[in-house]
Amino acid sequence: MPRRKQKSETSNGAAKTRAPHGQIGQQTYDHVRRVAKEQGVPLTKAFEEVAKATGRKPGTIAVTYYRIGRKHGVGRKRRRGAGASTMPRVRGQKGRNADGLLNQVSVTLKQLRRVIAQQAHEIDRLTKEARLAQRIKRALQSRG
Repeated sequence: MPRRKQKSETSNGAAKTRAPHGQIGQQTYDHVRRVAKEQGVPLTKAFEEVAKATGRKPGTIAVTYYRIGRKHGVGRKRRRGAGASTMPRVRGQKGRNADGLLNQVSVTLKQLRRVIAQQAHEIDRLTKEARLAQRIKRALQSRG
């Protein structure tokens, strides 16, 4: 037998219509995406807006959104704590990720070499410009 929409009351006593069992997650996900897109607000604000509209807490909306979002390939951005390193962690003896660490060091060294080469090129250019400026200055002084 198909389930029908159920009615319940919100905290302020107003009746609200609930989605059929198993569909609230997808509806919440769609509602958040629609609010974020239409209002041009970040997800945090969209969670708050949907929470007000549904009588639920913003945290509940966020959890539901990311749970359904994982099915759609949406992930949460990881936050770094203050002073967190950008280098991968080196774990204990069993879980040591030496290959990953060496790869990261190699990539960083290549980037550093590229920056040094660019700086050397810039120094050469500036040196040539300084020499030209000196010649112009001498030429102007000899005429005057």
